[in-house]
Amino acid sequence: MIKSTLLAAFILVLSVVYSHASSEQVCRSKAKESAVKFYSDCMESNNLTTDSLNKKETIKKPALSVSKIKELIIKDSIENTPGNCPCPYHGDRRGRACGGRSAYSRPGGYSPKCYPDDISNAEVEIFRQRLEE
Repeated sequence: MIKSTLLAAFILVLSVVYSHASSEQVCRSKAKESAVKFYSDCMESNNLTTDSLNKKETIKKPALSVSKIKELIIKDSIENTPGNCPCPYHGDRRGRACGGRSAYSRPGGYSPKCYPDDISNAEVEIFRQRLEE
């Protein structure tokens, strides 16, 4: 009696597990079907074919503004200047403003670009050309 009860319980558990597994398979197959349908509907609504997806399209990057390019040039110039005081508005190791001790303020040697007015339009164009390469 106990053996038959245990066997019946085991069979019941197996049937529940099997039905759950088959339900999961059904859900997966329906998800795949709906994904394929969504993909084909999307392609159709946008007048696309699989051939059009294989073509390489060149996407133009938006042009940077002059002020953004000047920011990049200033950042690059400061990063490539050795020492702790490339510009007057930076602080030294003690936290004091560099002011007249900065590389920008000293004659000769390094002269980093610290302000937007330090950068000419020609330098902006040269920078733009480098970005396009």
